[in-house]
Amino acid sequence: MRILFLLSIVSIPCLGTAQVLSVDSMLHAIDVNHPLLKMYDLKAEAFDSYAQGAKSWEAPQAGTGFYMLPYSMENGMGAYMLTVQQMIPNPGKLRARDEYIKSMSSIETLYKDASVNELHYQAKAAYFKLLILQKKKTVMIESKELLSYIIQLSEIRYPYGDEKISSIYMAKARLNELENELVMIENNMDMSRIAINTLMNRDYNTAFDADTSFTLYNYENETADTVFLMAHRSDIKAMDQKISTTYLKQTVEWSKRKPDFGIRYDHMFTFGMNPNQFSVMGMITIPIAPWSSKMYRSEYQGLQLDILALEKERESMLVESRGMVVSVQTQIRYRKVQTDLYKKNIIPSLEKSYYATLLAYEQNTESLYMVIDAWLALKMEKTEYLDHLEELLLLQAEFEKLTEYDGAQ
Repeated sequence: MRILFLLSIVSIPCLGTAQVLSVDSMLHAIDVNHPLLKMYDLKAEAFDSYAQGAKSWEAPQAGTGFYMLPYSMENGMGAYMLTVQQMIPNPGKLRARDEYIKSMSSIETLYKDASVNELHYQAKAAYFKLLILQKKKTVMIESKELLSYIIQLSEIRYPYGDEKISSIYMAKARLNELENELVMIENNMDMSRIAINTLMNRDYNTAFDADTSFTLYNYENETADTVFLMAHRSDIKAMDQKISTTYLKQTVEWSKRKPDFGIRYDHMFTFGMNPNQFSVMGMITIPIAPWSSKMYRSEYQGLQLDILALEKERESMLVESRGMVVSVQTQIRYRKVQTDLYKKNIIPSLEKSYYATLLAYEQNTESLYMVIDAWLALKMEKTEYLDHLEELLLLQAEFEKLTEYDGAQ
């Protein structure tokens, strides 16, 4: 009956007043408040602003002054001239520049998505650590209650010579070790909260608890080949967009071989009896001249090499990411087997062994050392199970980072 009463005590969940923060709420707060993400938004807006002036012309030129005025004014020669000139850029150049600048905005948007993915991974890792620490704290409190009951029972038996004082001191030493472990757990919980609050860009000391419910997804069975990664990974899509933008920049350089046009109008107020005069002239640039074509031709060839380098970098990213995904899936598969063994076989067996030993001790047929050993084995295996569970949750978060895929979708 005492054992059943004790089980009812330790099975009551610890009630806390701290706010429970869900994963979705945490990730949403990061998306809204993190300054790094706002930076990418501002950069994208900046490129959109640049694009508004991509098709603008050069400013017109105006001038005034004396024209062909002799030093001697006796013959009434010369004129006072007004002149206006406007260069007209080639429409093909303007279109190429406009498309190039507009494409820069989408790169920043994709880099923002990649940063969101990285920040979400950091937040999930800290959150799952906090979640496991809370479960470890519960295990430690339950273990403390069990050990306190054992100590009380041994102190009752000691005056009658049924227990040794050294065994009682050993049990109390274990109790003090539990207190130390609880302090360490509390410290690590605070560190996880600080990390999460920092990512959410709010007060570092804001108290909250993690939602201890979680879902294990079958990520080990997902097909995450290179086609999947190219469709989901923001950094790889950003690399694709960067390659496309480099092609557009190459188009800008090649469009420089097209001529620009210009028009000039001069009006002359002549002196003396001469009539007023004017002139209208059209102009055209000749960029295909050998001494001027070297610049855009060399830029074009250099950008072609940049494109090849970016394609190789994208290929390297895909190969590396694919290998990491397969590695994580393999680890998830084996870690699930381990956690199932702990949950279904090891821990239930140790619980039965502990309570059987405790019952034998109450009936004075077992020693306190055996009870402490059974209690310690149970506590250690429960902690070991939580360590494996933490690794499994972190691997799950890493898979979501590598693929940008959420099993809840």
